[in-house]
Amino acid sequence: MPGADQRWRAINSTIGVLHLICADGGPVPVPTGLVEEIRCNEDDRGLILTGRNVPFAKGTEVQIISGAFADHIGRFESATDDERVVILVDLMGRQVRAKVQLDSISAHV
Repeated sequence: MPGADQRWRAINSTIGVLHLICADGGPVPVPTGLVEEIRCNEDDRGLILTGRNVPFAKGTEVQIISGAFADHIGRFESATDDERVVILVDLMGRQVRAKVQLDSISAHV
């Protein structure tokens, strides 16, 4: 049925959809309970946080352990969506935002 196939293909141009997995001209059903399991991980805004949990709260003192700013001390500001974090570092008497890999910082003791 060519018309039905075209309707399913239209979903592939939906923002946020990479591609619909199809077989025999239609979408493949997901296993029972998968959608419910995903929905259980939603926060109060309906968003699902992916990636690693960031073990630092805003304002936590951290040390950069690798990279161009190695051995500098800063304050954790925020996490980005690509496993990088923003920290505030004191450079030449000014607070400067630096974006670094999460793996390149540790808690300062």
